[in-house]
Amino acid sequence: VGQSPLREFIAILESWEAETREVAADNPGDTPRKYQVITFNFKDLEVIESTEPYAFPIAVLSIGYAPPTVSRGNTRWDALASSIRKLTPDPDLDLLVGKRQTWAMQPATLRQALTEEDGTPKLDGRLKALWGDVEADCWQVKEIEGLGSTEESDAEFMDFLVDQADGKLAKDWYEALLGDRRVTQGRGDIVTAITERKLLDTLVTAGKLTQDAEGILHKA
Repeated sequence: VGQSPLREFIAILESWEAETREVAADNPGDTPRKYQVITFNFKDLEVIESTEPYAFPIAVLSIGYAPPTVSRGNTRWDALASSIRKLTPDPDLDLLVGKRQTWAMQPATLRQALTEEDGTPKLDGRLKALWGDVEADCWQVKEIEGLGSTEESDAEFMDFLVDQADGKLAKDWYEALLGDRRVTQGRGDIVTAITERKLLDTLVTAGKLTQDAEGILHKA
């Protein structure tokens, strides 16, 4: 929601607020669809990256929110919440208020309406929009004062993945990871890599794992 020129910044979160909005229903006469937008108000802002000059000491960012019972997953809110969970198991926004923190636009898997190369919507046989998972940049938290940095926890998480793989067959490793809350809570990118059977290739290419003739995985 909203197009800020900011791409990465450090600032203090002064406050946040939730607002309910309405959008017209697809069919005339139907009840308008309600949705929530969470707005973040920042102060004492230091720009790290921006698509154009940004001289203001404040920033306001708004992100759409849908509760888990309604959301189809892979939303911009899910990406933000996942980044916060890397630093604290409880993504309570009140924990962020008053703290200096780093936010950045980073790639995530989002569920969006698909488009053709010329930008027109992809439609099915009934002329309804087709939806699918696409890679897109969205706001994520990189560091929070007093809670640490996601860069550090990502490195620790990589070590955890490799340790879990050592001595196992790939299928047993994947099964163990999908049964571990450390993976399934806030690590949607890893879950996707597991279900698409891409995680092993990624870690082998990165030089973190090897696989012997019997298919057993080993720390490199």
